[in-house]
Amino acid sequence: MKYKGITYLIKQNPRMGFYLAYIKLPTESKLTKKDYDDIDLDVHGGLTFKETFTGKETPEDNWWGFTKGTWIGWDYGHAGDFIYGDFDFGLGEKRWEYKEVESEIKQAIKQLLKT
Repeated sequence: MKYKGITYLIKQNPRMGFYLAYIKLPTESKLTKKDYDDIDLDVHGGLTFKETFTGKETPEDNWWGFTKGTWIGWDYGHAGDFIYGDFDFGLGEKRWEYKEVESEIKQAIKQLLKT
């Protein structure tokens, strides 16, 4: 999927059910050289993922099928968020809807385009 020319993905954790959000950074972005901890992006729980894919990865190394480039991401499995299964993480009842996740991704893309 794309928004304002930026590719994004929404996946779901297969074991725990919560959503995962990913954005592909533009090739020319200065953020491709930063660690995700150093990227100032206001998203739920903060960034938890950054990886550069060459297109030569095995399926085991690229389980979501990311396209070539640098991807950043975050998840909706934090304190206060609902997860499925028999997991005693002390998590809450907020059940994120797909449209809410997509809306936050679009807000994050707007933030990225201002950097």
